[in-house]
Amino acid sequence: VPSAAMAVFAPCQFKIRVEDSVLDDLKYRLQHARVDKKNIENAGHDPSGSWAYGTDRGVLEQYLNHWRDRFDWRKQEDALNKLPHFMAKLHCPISRRDLDIHFIHATSSAPDAIPLLLVHGWPGSVVEFLKVIPLLNAAGFTVVAPSIPGYGWSEAPTTPGANVWYMADRLHTLMQELGYAQYAAQGGDWGGMITTRIARQYP
Repeated sequence: VPSAAMAVFAPCQFKIRVEDSVLDDLKYRLQHARVDKKNIENAGHDPSGSWAYGTDRGVLEQYLNHWRDRFDWRKQEDALNKLPHFMAKLHCPISRRDLDIHFIHATSSAPDAIPLLLVHGWPGSVVEFLKVIPLLNAAGFTVVAPSIPGYGWSEAPTTPGANVWYMADRLHTLMQELGYAQYAAQGGDWGGMITTRIARQYP
């Protein structure tokens, strides 16, 4: 983290580690999940097909079986923790207190590296960027990929008002606090709306 940022706020290194009790609880729920075997009759005649009245039962069972029998969260944790994660407190105007914000801050060794803010959408997370961040670093981009407030490991505001404008202001503040007066930004879905707002408000 740039020294200029450290004088303003104090990001701390963060390691993702979900407690065993949480994983045991999830495993129990998956093992005892019950899926109704009946689909809506003639749902296939609807243009949406078997998804016309909700999630297709067959697909739901496939997901359930994968999560219960094959998915390895610890393996995912190890992959995520290969990237540098941080937590920092940012002031929340609508809550009038500081919120814990999680972000990945992966620096490039390029002397003229371009700071790049990557913003995920809904129902997404920073996991979307797991493979692309090393490629961006190699291409000369220093990447900051925050978990939007209320997503992933970022604390959520507890009062109304956390809209696109709020998110844009908080993430712009994060970049400023990290010492990046100018930076590029990319987002998808809600992240695209947030980065568009940043570009308009802070050109």
